[in-house]
Amino acid sequence: AVVSTQSKQWYQRRVHGGSSLTINSEFNLELVKKMALNPNFNQIGEMFTKQYYAMFDNAATRGELAKLYNTEQSFLSFEGQQMQGTAKIMEKINSLTFQSIAHIVTSIDCHPMFDGGILVNVMGQLKTDNDPPNPSCKTLSSSPWATPSSSSTMCSD
Repeated sequence: AVVSTQSKQWYQRRVHGGSSLTINSEFNLELVKKMALNPNFNQIGEMFTKQYYAMFDNAATRGELAKLYNTEQSFLSFEGQQMQGTAKIMEKINSLTFQSIAHIVTSIDCHPMFDGGILVNVMGQLKTDNDPPNPSCKTLSSSPWATPSSSSTMCSD
């Protein structure tokens, strides 16, 4: 959480000059000039991913994943279905039929984005119930824009 808070503060100073951003439909060259990569992208991306999977894999904390999604703007694609917003995403997650789940992560590759966000590719295995582990690849996108309960937001999953 310390890194995420530091990242948010860095992002606000670097990209927004400490003020809120107003976006209009016109191309804003000045904004593009101010965009910069987050220097802590790897550490933040790895911490975010580990937190996400720890919460997901534990049935008692899975509902807390809602704190990581933006109410309206987060997006989830799963087996050809798309869900937008926290309520729809959590509805989908809660509808999954496994009794137990384990994400076995073998690699986390983090990529900084010019808006201060982080794109994370996760490789590993997914084990549900008594089934054998299956290969797994997941791409997560996090944003430095905070939600009321988190210092970063999952943009897409």
